[in-house]
Formats: sequence, C-alpha cells, structure tokens
Amino acid sequence: MKKRNKVAFSSIFVLGLVYGGGVAYASTNILPNTQLSAQNVSSFDGNVISEMVANKSITLHFRDARENLSINMSDLSYDISNLETLRDDVIQAQDPMAWPLALINGQDINAINVAIDTDSLNKALKANDVFNTNDLITSQDAKFVVNEDHSISITPEVVGEVLNQDLVKELIVSNLSQGNFDIDLSNAVIKPNLTQAALNNALDSVNTKVTNSIRLAVENTDVVLQPSKDQLLDFIKVDTDNNQIDIDKEAILSYIRDFNRGLVRNATNKDHVYRVAGAGVISRISEGQAVVGLDEFSSTALIYDSLKNDIALDNTVSGVNLTTPRVTYEGKHTVDGNLIEVNIPNQTVYFYKQGVLVLSAPVVTGRPGWDTRPGVFQVDWMARNFTLRGASVGNNLTYEIPVDFWIPFDEHIGLHDLSTRSPGEFGGNTFRTAGSHGCVNMRRADVAFIFENVQPGTGVWVH
Repeated sequence: MKKRNKVAFSSIFVLGLVYGGGVAYASTNILPNTQLSAQNVSSFDGNVISEMVANKSITLHFRDARENLSINMSDLSYDISNLETLRDDVIQAQDPMAWPLALINGQDINAINVAIDTDSLNKALKANDVFNTNDLITSQDAKFVVNEDHSISITPEVVGEVLNQDLVKELIVSNLSQGNFDIDLSNAVIKPNLTQAALNNALDSVNTKVTNSIRLAVENTDVVLQPSKDQLLDFIKVDTDNNQIDIDKEAILSYIRDFNRGLVRNATNKDHVYRVAGAGVISRISEGQAVVGLDEFSSTALIYDSLKNDIALDNTVSGVNLTTPRVTYEGKHTVDGNLIEVNIPNQTVYFYKQGVLVLSAPVVTGRPGWDTRPGVFQVDWMARNFTLRGASVGNNLTYEIPVDFWIPFDEHIGLHDLSTRSPGEFGGNTFRTAGSHGCVNMRRADVAFIFENVQPGTGVWVH
C-alpha cells in the first residue's frame, strides 16, 4: 500500500514538474504547432512574415446572397506596424497555462497588426463593386398602418442588404489591425432607424385610448354623446411618413358638429323650417322649444384632453341652444330678428339686425358650374381660423384655403373672407369669370362684423 502511494506521489510530482516547465517555456517562447492568422509559418523572422502577409487575401462575407469576396493583400498598400515586436506579441497573446491543449490542438493567434492605406482600400472596394446596390434589399423602418377596420397595426422593420460604406471600411481596418483577414460584413448593413419594438409603446397607447370610455351628457336633457371605438380611432391621427400618432382636434370638432346637426334634423317639432311667401316675404314657422346640444369647443377640448392623457371621460355638461325658437321674418327689409340676405344679381350681402339694415357689402358668389344655390337656410355653425378644403375647378387637384371667419349655411357652402382677392374684385361681374366654388367671398371686415352678430340658427336668404 505504501509502495503504491509512493508511486502515485512520484507520478504527480513528475507531472507537476513537466506542467510547470511547460508554463515557464510558454511564457518566453512560441509554442510548437502555432499558426499566425490561420497560416503556418516556418519562423517569425520579419521577412518570412512580410512574405506571408503579401500572399494572403482579405475575405469579405456578405449578409445577402453574394458570394464571398477575396481581395489580395498584394493589391493594397499597407504596413505591418508590429513586425519588429511580433514574436513578443505572439508570446504575450498565447495562454501559458493552456500549453498542453495548444500543443495537442494547435493554436491560431492573430497578432499581426496590419495598417491599411485608406486610398488603396477605397480603390480595391470600388474595383470589386462591393457597394453595388443592384438587386439588393434596402432597409425599411417599421411603420404604423391604418387597417380597413380603422384599427392600427405595425408593419415590422426590414433589415436590408445595402452596406454602410464607412462601417465596411472601419470593420476592415479594425480586423486587419488585429491580424484577422476573414471579415464578416453582416453587421455593416444600413439598419432601419425605427423598429417595431420602438413603436410598440405608441401602439399600446392607441389601444388604451380607444378602450377607455368617453361619455358626455347634457344636463337636464336626454342628450348623450358616446363615441364608439371605431369613432375614437377616427380621432387618432396617424402620420405614417414620420411614424407619429397624435389626436386630431379638427376630427373631434367635426364629429360634435355632425352630432349637433343630427339633433336639429331629428327634432320632433319641425319648427325650424323657413317659408318664402310672395316677393320678399320670409316667414319662419316655430312652435316649440329650442333644440339643445353640446358646446362645440368646450366638448372638443374635453374629449381631446381625455384621449391625449389616456383617461376615461364621463361628464355632465351644460347645454347650448342649437336653434332659436319663435322667430318670424315679416318683409324683405323690415324683419323681426336678424337676417343675412345674399343677392346674387347685385353681388351684395345685406345684413339685418333686429329688423334694421346695418350692413350692405359687395361679395363674390359661385362661378358658372359652381353656382351658389338659392334658397332659405340658417347658419349651421361658425368657426374662426378655419381651413377650407375641396376640389379645384376642372381638375382633380385639391385646395386648402385658410380663412379667419367661416359661416356655413348650406352644407359646405358659407360666407368667409378671402385674402387673395383684391378689394376691387368684390361686387360687379367677377363671379361670372372668377367666382368661387359656391361660397360667398367677402371682405374681411364685412364678414367679421356679421360673425360677431349672428349665431347658429340665424336666417340666410339667397336669391
């Protein structure tokens, strides 16, 4: 037994001496079976290393289906900056403690520091058509998409194959400085700026907005506005070009106006119908109460804030009169109440306040084909600093016209200012050749005066 222990101890002692000797040797010498940048070298003499590098090639691996590309080092200008210290660099790079494995399996050490000349590299890359983008997939950002059912989803980003030229050069220079001639360019592609992960938070916010309940009730009435999920989605403005989501205040305002108009149309008492009798006699039949609805601007602000801040809304609000009951107009120039008269042949608007003519102003009405429709109407709603949108005459182009005052009375037809008209264009025969799209164009001061003295429900007589 003692003999066996002595043999085991002796074996361990011998192995320890051998291992320690190997560690000492590997700390000051290059181990046998060592490759330099994946190539056997007979010695680490400077001339041998220089010849080895000159005979090597740079191999570029692409992300796309292109075959690997080789560029001969002999076609480039370069300098081996650590040629004199290479032997010491290799010894420092190897692991003395792992010398048995290195001895058995061999070791490959990238210790050559090759400094490439930038101009020669650029020429070689150009000569080999490295940056040709033909038939390559370009990277695309993740994008918001509005679906047919008005829901919003995200199209994921696409990582393309087109290379970032600066990054390619950086990778080549960096790898060569570490003695690596086999270079993977898959991470040198031009990457998308926006990823699906970056847009997910915004999409989560949209889902919260349309899930929260929004309800406005008018006090002391049965009027309740409660937009559906689909309607709430219509209030969310998606800028698919810039991948931004915002709340469309104009869409909310338009929805509330349509809601109020529906209340007027559906009123059980038909007490807001105008009747023209004889030459210039306008009467309005009114038997019943005014129709009460939502204040457009305060209700818009409440819904906007609710959606913007991702919170539910359940408020009872004060109502506003959408129509004025019991108004009778008697006579063309002598009326009880306010009246806007649009005289098309004279191209003049007359405004009567409490039966007194207080304004007579030149206007421009619709041109032929876009004639201002005769009839008796009422002011539908009103707005300051509004943008009119529609189709231009004779083509499919659209127009956007900002106005300071907007008083619609016949669906999309109304009175408004138009800063692009000179004062001399109003009145006369301008409307026959350069008239409007059906609206009544007015000088700013004139329409501003009317705006300050009318309300939804004020009568409008066009003839």
